[in-house]
Amino acid sequence: MKKLLAAAIAAGVALAAIGPAEAAGGCGRGFHPGPRGMCRPNGPVYAHRGPPRVGYYHRGRGYWDGRRYYQHRYRYNNGWRYR
Repeated sequence: MKKLLAAAIAAGVALAAIGPAEAAGGCGRGFHPGPRGMCRPNGPVYAHRGPPRVGYYHRGRGYWDGRRYYQHRYRYNNGWRYR
């Protein structure tokens, strides 16, 4: 009985000595698997909730004027003109 208890304690110490595994799913440090298995970087998510806001710049798209996206805008008659 003493040998069994000593073996169990030794096994517990051996398992406790092993460091925690990084659960990155094979993507590497600083990345995690996305919804379809693609590797995505860890970090803040900049997502706008709701409909697009008129007159604001949306990253990767441009300025939204209510109908379509424009890459450039300028002041015109107390408002904005998009080109």
